[in-house]
Amino acid sequence: MCDKDCQAWMEKKDMLKHWIRPVLGCNDEVITENKEAKIISSKRYKGRPVGDCPEAMPLDNSLFRDLRASLDIHVTLTSLLPKEDSRRFSKGTPKQIVDAVRRLWDPQDGGGVAPKANRIIQDVLGVQKSLRKVFDADGAVVLGVVDRNGHRRRDGVGRQYWPRKDTQFALSIEELGLHPDCQEAVTELHDSEWEKFQESRNSR
Repeated sequence: MCDKDCQAWMEKKDMLKHWIRPVLGCNDEVITENKEAKIISSKRYKGRPVGDCPEAMPLDNSLFRDLRASLDIHVTLTSLLPKEDSRRFSKGTPKQIVDAVRRLWDPQDGGGVAPKANRIIQDVLGVQKSLRKVFDADGAVVLGVVDRNGHRRRDGVGRQYWPRKDTQFALSIEELGLHPDCQEAVTELHDSEWEKFQESRNSR
């Protein structure tokens, strides 16, 4: 996303204005220390955020996680549908994954399911708080502001990991915010199983 050609494409598509970027000369020149402990300056981040900074990226912290979790839920809930059923969500092939993610992500495809609007607002506003803490720490990594997993935890110099607090609770089907296809399939499967259960009770 930081590549000049990519930014030009985003501006052409009227998307760039939605990206949180440094203004008023911030990041025009970044002073840092290289691996040899020498002080160096760089202008590579002019007009764009630095890399490896989930504090400033709502998708990294943590809307992509919401999308992945929603995808897993939809795949699980529709797994009993026939493979040819168009309502089915699957991760069986790359093409099926792309199709499933598009259906969840794109409001024009009946989606807009994940991430949810309130979560987008929450994590975008969270950037302001995170950047304030980074600013107060003179640009240093502030432990605990975000979870840094994967390569950020494994490869980063001096990185530490603070596990997420277990404060989540089970949600009802209604609270999950399912895609209409999945909601219809879940209701259909539930009603079918309930009918079978009632028949078994009546046959005793």
